[in-house]
Amino acid sequence: MTAMNEDGDAPVLSIRDLAVRLPKGADRDFAVQGINLDLSQREILCIVGETGSGKSVTSHAILGLLPDTLRVARGEIRFRGRDLVRASADEMRAIRGRHIAMVFQEASASLDPVRTIGDQVSEIIRAHERLPSAEVERRVSALLTEVNLPDPRALQHTYPFRLSGGQQQRVMIAMALAMQPAVLIADEPTTALDVTTQAQILQLIRGLQRTRDMAVLFVTHDIGVVAEIADRVVVMRHGRIVDTGPADAILHHPEADYTRQLIDAVPRFTGAATARARNDEVVLTSTELTKTYAAHSTGLFRRRPAVRALAGVRLELRRGETLGIVGESGSGKSTLARCLMRLTPLSSGSFSIGDVPFSVLDENALRAERHRIQMVFQDPYASLNPRQRVEAIVGTGLRLRGAGPDEVRARVKEMLGLVGLDGSAMDRYPHEFSGGQRQRIAIARALVLEPAILIADEAVSALDVSVQAQVLDLLAELRDRLHLALIFITHDLLVAAQVADRIMVMNQGAVVEEGPTAEVFTNPQDDYTRRLLAAIPGRDWLVATDGPAHGKQRPETPDTRT
Repeated sequence: MTAMNEDGDAPVLSIRDLAVRLPKGADRDFAVQGINLDLSQREILCIVGETGSGKSVTSHAILGLLPDTLRVARGEIRFRGRDLVRASADEMRAIRGRHIAMVFQEASASLDPVRTIGDQVSEIIRAHERLPSAEVERRVSALLTEVNLPDPRALQHTYPFRLSGGQQQRVMIAMALAMQPAVLIADEPTTALDVTTQAQILQLIRGLQRTRDMAVLFVTHDIGVVAEIADRVVVMRHGRIVDTGPADAILHHPEADYTRQLIDAVPRFTGAATARARNDEVVLTSTELTKTYAAHSTGLFRRRPAVRALAGVRLELRRGETLGIVGESGSGKSTLARCLMRLTPLSSGSFSIGDVPFSVLDENALRAERHRIQMVFQDPYASLNPRQRVEAIVGTGLRLRGAGPDEVRARVKEMLGLVGLDGSAMDRYPHEFSGGQRQRIAIARALVLEPAILIADEAVSALDVSVQAQVLDLLAELRDRLHLALIFITHDLLVAAQVADRIMVMNQGAVVEEGPTAEVFTNPQDDYTRRLLAAIPGRDWLVATDGPAHGKQRPETPDTRT
C-alpha cells in the first residue's frame, strides 16, 4: 500500500527497505541498509550526513548509476508506482533526464571540455524528443535564460572552461531541467562554490522548484544549506537513517544524539580566537604586492584582456597569529598564497620572512630557505602522490635537505604522531585513508621542515563538518604548540570566524577590509563584507541558535578508520 503525505497525496518517489551491498573486504557489508523515505511533489528533502554515510549511494541508486562494484541487494525504489530497481536498461534510459534528473557535485568534471554549452544542453533534448534544430536552439536559449546565465545565444557557442564555477553549475541545472522532470536530485551541488555563488545557486534551485512544482532530493553535508532550503530532513550515518523529520524540528529540537552532535559541530561566530595573547614578533612583512596576468590570445581573433589578480596587498603577520583571508572565487586569495610560496612570480612589490628577503631570492638561495614557509592545499587526495607511501610523501623535504634514511623515518613517525596518526601509517598509500586522515598527512608533510609560516589554502572545504572541526582544532593546537604563524584562506566565513585572530577581506585583488575577527564580522565597514556575511547559508538559523545547541560534543567520525 502506498503511503500518503500530510496533504493526502501519494509521494512521487518512495524508497522501501533499500540495501546496497559493498564488495568483499569493505569495512561493512552494506553501503546502505534499511533505507525508507518518501519524497513528495513540491518539497525539498535534504539528506545530510558525513562521508561514508550512504547519502550519494542512495541518490545514485535511484537512477541506477551505482558503480559495478555495488549492487542493490534488496528493497524497492518506486517512482509513480514503478519499481526502478527492477526496471530494464531501456526503461531507465527513458526515465533519466525526462522524469528524474540529477545535478552532480563537480560541474567542471561533469561537462565535456571539448563540446560547446549549447551542444551539451541540446543533447538531453535530442535524446528524448525529435524536434527541428531551430526549436532545440530556442529551448536551449530559454533554459539558459531561466537559470540566469548572461547572453544565452552567445553562450551556446562557448566552451565550459570559459565559465566560472557558478556558471558551470547553472549549465548543469539547465541540462537537468531540459525535459521538465518531476524529480531533481542535487548531489552536493554547492560544495566547491564560494559563499555568494552558493547562495545564488540555492536561491535558483528553490525558485525553480516552486515555479515548476518539482520534488527535490538535495544531498549535502552542510547543515547551513539544510537550514536554508530544506522542508524535511533525513540524517544518515554508516549507511542507515538515524533521524528524520521537518527541517524546523531537526534543526531546533533534534532528538537523535548524532543529529545533535552534527549540529554542534557547525562553526559559529564565537569571536573566541581574538582572546589569545598578542605576540609582537613579526615573521612576515610586505610592500604593496601586485600580480597582473598579461593579455594573451585565446584563439583566432580572440584576445583575453590583462587581469590584475593582486592590487597593492600589504601584509604583516606575527608569530603565533592566525590571519584569515576571505573572499569570493577570483578575489585573489589563492594568487596571494602562490606568490608568497614563490610558486607564482610577483609583478611588483616585495616581502620578507623574518630577516630573509624571500621575494628576491635566486633559485639556489630559495631552495635553502623554502622551509620557512609551507602550504597545505585544498584537496588532500590530489596533493598526495598516490604511488608513494606516506613515509616517502612526508619525508621528501627531509631527503632533499640531506637527511639519511633512519633520520627521515624517525622524523616522519614523530610528525605523524603530532597530527594524530599512528606510526604504522608510514607504510601505507594515500587511498587507504579517509579524507580527514589524508589532510593530516598533508599537514605533517608541511610541518616536517619546521616552518615559521603555514599557509592553509581552503584546507577544510572538502571535508565533512565534524572532520572539518577536528582538522581546525588540530591546526589551532599545532599553531600554539609550535608557535606557527598561520595564513588561513577560505571562502567559508564561519570557518574563518572560528580560527582567525584577524580577518582580511579581498575583492578583485584588493584588500577591502581588515581587522580583528569579532570586529569585522559583527560590525563590517565595507558593503562587500556585508554582502558576504548576508550570503552565509542558514544565517538566520545560525543567529537564532547563537552557538551549539547541546554543548560541545562532536560526532564520532570515520576519520580514524582506514
